[in-house]
Amino acid sequence: MWTVFTGCSFVVGYWFSSAFESLTFTWALPKFEPPQVLWLSTLAYAFGFGIAFGIAHGLVFYYLSGPGQAVKWGALSGVGAMIGIGLQTAYVLGISPEPGLAVHLLPGLSLGFAQWLRLRKMATGSWTWILVNFISWPISAGLAEFLRGFDGLVVAGSVFGALTGLTLSLLLTQPVPPRSPEPAGAAE
Repeated sequence: MWTVFTGCSFVVGYWFSSAFESLTFTWALPKFEPPQVLWLSTLAYAFGFGIAFGIAHGLVFYYLSGPGQAVKWGALSGVGAMIGIGLQTAYVLGISPEPGLAVHLLPGLSLGFAQWLRLRKMATGSWTWILVNFISWPISAGLAEFLRGFDGLVVAGSVFGALTGLTLSLLLTQPVPPRSPEPAGAAE
């Protein structure tokens, strides 16, 4: 389920982000100078992808553990994706038109860290989540770039979903042990 929803989020996220980017560009073009229009449309692109990604991951957590977890996980996923893609694009626009591999690691790192904020309360060894996202994102982005188009997005999302889904299922089999209450007078 995670893999399917993640694959769909890549495709829908691309459409959402492209629509947000296009609408923002059209709105901003007569009002701002070209550099500001470019930055605004970049932020809109990141926003659109983050919305789709957050909703897809929130739906999986709704199925797994109910609405409370779904909202928290979905919001963290959306914000992590927005920040990572926004930073990646800002880096490319502001520093280097020919980015190296490092810039492709930003979305995975940001997404993994944002989701880890919730996962650390659910599973032991959750730090591996950041590492898997950090590695899986550039692999998936490379596949999307190589295959291009709809097929590239589906394959990239599915690979990213499979790698992170396997990790998530392994992590959730090792929940964080419940905290034992402190004995009376221990805090004194």
